[in-house]
Amino acid sequence: MDDKQLIELYRARNETAIGETLKKYGVMTTSVAENILRNHNDAEEVANDVWLALWNRIPPDEPENFSAYISRVARNQAITRLRHYNRLKRGGSEYEAAVDELSEIIPDSSTTEDIFEERELTRLINKFLDTQKKESRLLFVGRYFHLKSDAELSATLKTSKAGVRMSLMRTRNAMKKYLEKEGYRI
Repeated sequence: MDDKQLIELYRARNETAIGETLKKYGVMTTSVAENILRNHNDAEEVANDVWLALWNRIPPDEPENFSAYISRVARNQAITRLRHYNRLKRGGSEYEAAVDELSEIIPDSSTTEDIFEERELTRLINKFLDTQKKESRLLFVGRYFHLKSDAELSATLKTSKAGVRMSLMRTRNAMKKYLEKEGYRI
């Protein structure tokens, strides 16, 4: 079943949508959550929260890229659960490490006034990533969206952990220059 058909099932409030989404995106959703939480049982619970969130959000949401939409919902659900567990304690999770790495380039924007700026930043980051080599894009998205560790990324791309860290550093530096050139204040 393709994504447009899945979204139509959600619009029609057909409960088959959840089962079909689970079949198609269950592994990816659990993986995104597990990369953040580092606990398979918690990740499965988050995946269940994701299915409920999709049911409640579609409609009115009309996702253009369903897999990216599901990944974002899973990521946000897992981060919420992580914050609940840690209650502002800074631990050694990949989420905390990834946020720390990007904090010099992208400030934390949690106020409603920053929503427009956040959307513009997302557009600029996507535009920047389109200019990068495929491996750099995969590393960047793997690290900062799916929150994979250096070890996981090095195994996936068959390169050293040091190579992963160096590539990520170069990509972050290039992105910082790009954002400054585009007028984004850092």
